[in-house]
Amino acid sequence: MFKPKTDEAFLVRRQTCLKFWRFTGPIMIMLIIALMLYLYINVPWLVNPYEVATRVTERSFDLSTLEVIALIMPFLFNMVFVLLFAVVALTYVIMQNDKRYQRIIKNASREK
Repeated sequence: MFKPKTDEAFLVRRQTCLKFWRFTGPIMIMLIIALMLYLYINVPWLVNPYEVATRVTERSFDLSTLEVIALIMPFLFNMVFVLLFAVVALTYVIMQNDKRYQRIIKNASREK
């Protein structure tokens, strides 16, 4: 049942993946936060509904632009960020489970 060469190569690839995820996960989170801050500072009407409300009361939007972004764009961008965070968080869970499976397999192979 246990094929030493192919299974061992698979385990080595998974261990490499786990090692890289230690650095990749936090970098991805920092990039998402940096993008959110960049948009909040440079294009606030895309992520801040209060900015949209302020611009609407000041009438600084074109009518065509206003129709498209008034309520939809801030909600849309914020949901994209929530989904990005969810993907990263789920990947963390998957990697933790994989680390646990690696440990179980290593312990089981030592016992034989």
